[in-house]
Amino acid sequence: MAMTRMIDLNADLGEGCATDVDIMPYISSCNIACGGHTGDRESIAEAMTLAKLSNVRIGAHPSYPDRENFGRKPIEISDYDLETSLRKQLHLIKNVAADMGVPIVHVKPHGALYNEAANSEKLSWNIVNIVREVLPHAAIMGLPDCKLEQVAKQHKRTYITEGFADRRYDDAGKLVSRANPDAVINDNVERCGQALALAQGAPLQTLNGNFISMKVDSICLHGDSKGAVQSAQSINRALTSAHFTVQAHIHGA
Repeated sequence: MAMTRMIDLNADLGEGCATDVDIMPYISSCNIACGGHTGDRESIAEAMTLAKLSNVRIGAHPSYPDRENFGRKPIEISDYDLETSLRKQLHLIKNVAADMGVPIVHVKPHGALYNEAANSEKLSWNIVNIVREVLPHAAIMGLPDCKLEQVAKQHKRTYITEGFADRRYDDAGKLVSRANPDAVINDNVERCGQALALAQGAPLQTLNGNFISMKVDSICLHGDSKGAVQSAQSINRALTSAHFTVQAHIHGA
């Protein structure tokens, strides 16, 4: 009998997409926008309600305060202003969660903040310190083998390594910039194949045609990707067929 393994399937939600309700049944955790790139108290509460009904674990998804570019481009911002914004975002989602009686189990930076923290020890320190201050029991989610993981572990924070079903990687294991027209995987079959490879730690083809390997705890499907609902359903089915249990990792609330 094949051994069953566990893998988390997550999605970035609460970002104004009408598909959130249709994606929820197929995922095990979600990352809810909390006012940086998009979102407000109402959208956070709506996403949390859907997550609660579907027994989906909830994470915060803070970003650079940049609604114009959906938080996906680096911006010029002082450390003080960024730290103030991140505290505000995390306190907002923390307060909504407290009102609704649901825990926030992890924090996953969004977009450009996510990518820049992967390469910046200083930015990673700032993020980890603010998470420790506002949400002291929350884990941190990000790319494997990066600065954010190093800093989180130095702070003795639980770190959830994440891979993407719908994004292409470079030969160094970093996400290809969205400025590249081939950065996003749009084919449903290819998304399923990449999700399975990430779950199994199998070779993963990079944009240049080379192969890398990375073993992750969680796989992300962007809720705003074209065909996201179909992909969520297909990836869930593919993982289950490969003897994975789609389940969020358990952390303190």
